[in-house]
Amino acid sequence: MGSGAGRKRKTSKADNEEKPKRQKKVKNSAKREKKHLYGLTPGVTPFPTHVSPTPEQAEEVFNLLAKLHEYKDVYHPKVVPQPSLEVAGCGEVPCILDALLRTVLSASTTFNHANNMLKALVANYGVLESGIGKGSVNWDKVRRASFQDVLTTLKVGGLAGIKTKHVKGILDAVYERNNARRAHPTPNAPQAEKSQGAESQEDATKVNESRADESTASPAIPSDSELLTLNYMHGMSHDEAIDHFLEFPGVGVKTASCVVLFSLQIPSFAVDTHVFRFCQWLRWVPEGCKNRDKVFMHCQVRVPDTLKYGLHQLFIRHGQTCHRCGASTAPGTKEWEKSVCPLEQLLDRTIASKGANKKKADLKGPKKVKGVKKENVYETDEDEVDQEGGEATEVDIDE
Repeated sequence: MGSGAGRKRKTSKADNEEKPKRQKKVKNSAKREKKHLYGLTPGVTPFPTHVSPTPEQAEEVFNLLAKLHEYKDVYHPKVVPQPSLEVAGCGEVPCILDALLRTVLSASTTFNHANNMLKALVANYGVLESGIGKGSVNWDKVRRASFQDVLTTLKVGGLAGIKTKHVKGILDAVYERNNARRAHPTPNAPQAEKSQGAESQEDATKVNESRADESTASPAIPSDSELLTLNYMHGMSHDEAIDHFLEFPGVGVKTASCVVLFSLQIPSFAVDTHVFRFCQWLRWVPEGCKNRDKVFMHCQVRVPDTLKYGLHQLFIRHGQTCHRCGASTAPGTKEWEKSVCPLEQLLDRTIASKGANKKKADLKGPKKVKGVKKENVYETDEDEVDQEGGEATEVDIDE
């Protein structure tokens, strides 16, 4: 036998340190986990050294556009409008769940297609006659319907598979959560959400006036007729509401921000394709910024709350009507020469061609959607999250 046989190997200092090193590695990896899937940093701009827009700059743009478009409704309405059965819109209805689903329908498609989908849902599933969400689509019937049935209904607008997946997923998730809330109620929670459901203009007024008191109240225990509601979100802060919406399938930052702005009536700088383009042209974000969520975070901090609702509406209206400020603007054309833009001296339109157009080019390519006329429709998951990267790909369609 060799002289080393049977001898025990001495334990070195390195051996003793091996286990603690592995534990330290696990601890460090946990630190790298993001709090938000979308990398949001509430209350903090991703561009701290970029001072634009200042309150004065934002107000100047607001005043110029408001004068041009004779826009008087620049602030949140005292009462959220009752739901239309012909216009999907982007969430300006009293019922929060209805607002969310309408905004999902409107994502990544034209307004006409979104409206056609809403009208098809009304025709197939009827209108809710009472309770929270009265006067809009009977979403409980949509929830109970088969996937194939809803898919067939939504084909009138294109992207039917994606829309059906998201609509059904949201309805199921809300129903399950409210069932769980009823099974495990918060201590001292009220027994029903009667004060939170707006069934008429008069009710809506009372709801809006009571929201200030709801921030300290415990979420109500839903009754049988209230298992499809998100109205317990009244009283949440802006950031709490955004985070809550992002938990639902198919809901990204833009969709969440729209519902917070229009239905919850909390100032939120929702960034659609027009808003994104103007923020680039106005140099409100650093040149080269192609991430809409970063535009949202930056302008949510920089733009005064009193201007967020009005600027969102004005950017969309101006982007749709000004021949110089459309997505496919072309200097030298007859339309260009005839147009007079009040923002002319403030804009650098060369920036968008580097950003917004590349955003569409980065997709896996536009796909034709069966049953839909040729338009700028992209077959892509709205607000689909890259779980590793924490960013979302959104595509908006210009009207």
